[in-house]
Amino acid sequence: MQSWNDIYDYWTKANVPDIEVINFNMDEHHNGSFWYSKKHQAQFYNTRNPVEKTGHHLLGYLPGKDNEVKVAYQIHAYALEVDQIQLISHLINKAYQKHDETFHGWWGANTKYPLPIESEHWDSYWHKDTQPSIEMLVEHAAKTWQKVADELCLIRLPRYIETDDPHYLVYQATRRQRKEAEEYQLYLRLKAKFEGK
Repeated sequence: MQSWNDIYDYWTKANVPDIEVINFNMDEHHNGSFWYSKKHQAQFYNTRNPVEKTGHHLLGYLPGKDNEVKVAYQIHAYALEVDQIQLISHLINKAYQKHDETFHGWWGANTKYPLPIESEHWDSYWHKDTQPSIEMLVEHAAKTWQKVADELCLIRLPRYIETDDPHYLVYQATRRQRKEAEEYQLYLRLKAKFEGK
């Protein structure tokens, strides 16, 4: 793989799926994390900021972008994860520039581990006398993103739902009802405390 077109052709043939997106449910989800484990049927919390940034990009920025940008982004994230960004940055940057995107600014300058699952250890792919190759990096990036798609979904948090979307209207109504119920319970406690004397 000597060019971005070679990489993109490989990725297209690998048929790496998009990450499934599920709607926010107030009874099951908290408004603080994007990731949901299919295996555990539960929201996946991660304290690493880069992982949440990845969720934000996938849910809030990349939809509607050209597929080449999405592929470049996925390979970019994987290369950071395995500390091999210098191997492929020049090719990723060409894809970004083609669509008026920049290489820098997706995560912080010293970001490591932006993926929501642990990738297999990079060193295990190489013998001591073998140099890392772009081909292997792209192949393992595709496998890793396949694993992300198999194991996790993204939750469309309320801040990513259009305000006229029926799901958002249900969220707002439910939130309002719960807030009123909480306020009424507080009122009853205070009433009993001060008028019960």
